[in-house]
Amino acid sequence: MQPKEKKFTYLILIFAIFFHVIYINFYPVNFEFIFFEASDFVKKNFKKEIAAQFFNVQANTFFFSFMISLFSFAFPFIKPIYIGKLISLSSFLFITLGGLNLYSKKNHDIINYFLIFLFINPLIWIFGYRSTPDIISMSLAFYGFSIIYKYQINNKYLCYAAIIIGLATTLKPITGIYLIAGLVLFRFSYSKINFIKYLMIGSFFSIIPLIYFMITYHNFNFFLFSPYYKSVLSPVTSPLLYVHHLIQYSSFLLIFTSPILIGSTVLNIKNSSIKSIILNLIKYWVLFYFGSKYLILSTEMSFGTLSLYINKNIFSGLLCCLAYFFLSLLFFEIKKNYLSKNFFQIKLFLIVIMYLLIISFSLPSQRYLIVILPLFYFLLMPKIKYGLIFNVSFLLIFCIPLNILLIGNQHITGSSSNKMLEYVKKNNLTEQVCPSAIESHVGNGFPVTVRDPDVCTFKNLHIVNNRGIIRANDIYSVSEKFLFLKKELSLRNIRLVN
Repeated sequence: MQPKEKKFTYLILIFAIFFHVIYINFYPVNFEFIFFEASDFVKKNFKKEIAAQFFNVQANTFFFSFMISLFSFAFPFIKPIYIGKLISLSSFLFITLGGLNLYSKKNHDIINYFLIFLFINPLIWIFGYRSTPDIISMSLAFYGFSIIYKYQINNKYLCYAAIIIGLATTLKPITGIYLIAGLVLFRFSYSKINFIKYLMIGSFFSIIPLIYFMITYHNFNFFLFSPYYKSVLSPVTSPLLYVHHLIQYSSFLLIFTSPILIGSTVLNIKNSSIKSIILNLIKYWVLFYFGSKYLILSTEMSFGTLSLYINKNIFSGLLCCLAYFFLSLLFFEIKKNYLSKNFFQIKLFLIVIMYLLIISFSLPSQRYLIVILPLFYFLLMPKIKYGLIFNVSFLLIFCIPLNILLIGNQHITGSSSNKMLEYVKKNNLTEQVCPSAIESHVGNGFPVTVRDPDVCTFKNLHIVNNRGIIRANDIYSVSEKFLFLKKELSLRNIRLVN
């Protein structure tokens, strides 16, 4: 890689970090508080009750909270929320290092496109400044995989990579898929050297996860999945529901990959015959019809507040069409690589498929796609050169404005929630109010007992989304606006008749 190209790569990294530091003072949203709420864990001599409270309301491992508490103990002058966000922010460094490893041997000119398009991807951009384990676990696992990719015959680096992926897996177990992706890089044979290599990688990978999960089992009587996890993300038993989940995951992965595919897609349509276009239109119309009628959408597979402006049936139909396009894309890529005898690429595509098949067993959530996104980008990046002007235009016209809207939405959500919390605290109502609409954002401002859904049910005062309609039984209301987005809350006595 030329020094000039490498300088531009680091310029991209600095750009990403700078624009995320700007948002570091944003209020936490979507249960971020749960992770830094346990910041006193180390300071209070590993108090078991702190971890127990975490497991009562979270399906993630406690390891990210442990990291925050460890750094909080070492740097008590930094607020825990900032520590959590800075850990997430470091993800951009690990992704950059991973990209440099992957493109060190060939396609040097693609790495900067890879980083720009991945960093500006809405899913990566938004989670990059949130205090959650989602993006840091992915970036560590991706970086570990890239080390295996670059140093396949260097045992020292392989051990280093295994430990990093093990750390990522402790943060979020599903990132262990990158260990499998790393292992398929080797030619499988039953030689003694290969057996020792696999054993060595597996042993170093297991160190951190094994210590963490054994301690968890000893103290809380579960190994991998907490009771809360089992209650909210229970495995799918219905084959039909599983298919619905798979369709949503496939379509959303395609949506998040669209910035690098739009150019080649446009060119393919342009070069297709009229007959082919008509046949495809009929095919997609049929898929759209069945999707709009029968696809069961998950709450978390949406565009948040922006989904209010999208018709549900139309959205369902589009997802069904996109899922089919995704399958067609995979078939074409695997077939192309098979004909060129590029079995390495085929194995990695199969890893992506395996990952989607695994996560479809649980309740769909966009954040699970963060894990596989860089690997999928890596596999499809050569396509970016086809219709590059369309790809860049799509990035500028859709992705950047969408990021601005998502950032604005987080700001008004956090701001309005904290204004409501301030009013509740000022009037000494924290024991009498059910946080409801703002619990996921400022739940740490209320007593633990009040957060219990069963306790909330019996309370008269609830915080609700009023959607611009102030009722006679509303005691206090707040409103925040960003462009056309609004967040309107009311403290409402639900027992009073309007």
